[in-house]
Order: sequence, then C-alpha cells, then structure tokens
Amino acid sequence: MQIKVLVINRTHRTEQLAKDALQPLGCQIITATSTALGIFLARKNFPSLIIAGLSESDDYHDLPGEVKDDPDLAHIPVVLIAETAMDQTSPGADKYLRLPLDHEQLIAELRPYLVTSLDYRPEETSE
Repeated sequence: MQIKVLVINRTHRTEQLAKDALQPLGCQIITATSTALGIFLARKNFPSLIIAGLSESDDYHDLPGEVKDDPDLAHIPVVLIAETAMDQTSPGADKYLRLPLDHEQLIAELRPYLVTSLDYRPEETSE
C-alpha cells in the first residue's frame, strides 16, 4: 500500500521538499494551498501524515486543531514546518520543524509518523 502524505503550502517550498524526500520512498504526495482544501482532501484521502508549511502570511496555525477536532481525522499526525523563527504555538501539532532541512533530516523526523499510520480507515457507520 502506498503511503499518502498531504502537504499544505502556498509557497511550494515545503511541497517540493516533501516530494523530493518522500516520493523516492514510495509516498504519494497530495497537495493543497489552503486549510479548507487541505481538510477536504484529508477527508477524501485519509493520508498517513499531514505536513503544513508555515510562513507569517499563512492561515495554517489553526490546522492542527481542526484535524484533531474531527473524529475521522484525529488520528492523523500533523507536522508544521516553519520558514522563519516564528512562534510555534499551534495547539494539536504533533511536531514542529524549521527550515532549512535537507532530505535526510526530513525523512528522519517524519519516519515515526509514516510507519505508525499505515492502513488506518475510520469505521463506516450504517444508518
């Protein structure tokens, strides 16, 4: 089974880093440019991991809370990658990283989240 990773980023810097590091490992990278689109794609694809690239102009600070408040998504780890030395206080984030990162550093930081999230699907309820 291919590991799905959702990357939310407006500048594409984090997206490119994730693609360069994780696609060679067999990960499928799904991309979004806003929190709303990211939540929609997470509900549709149930990724093993959500990565959000943060810059001072992004609205992704609320993303971890939105994911953790959704019963179908709460199990998905959220990793925030900051482009600057900004305040890292988004409640619900599983990990904070700061650029610059090389591929090996990113893989080392994300490996625990990629391994533990395989094959999870919320139970479907019949009504």
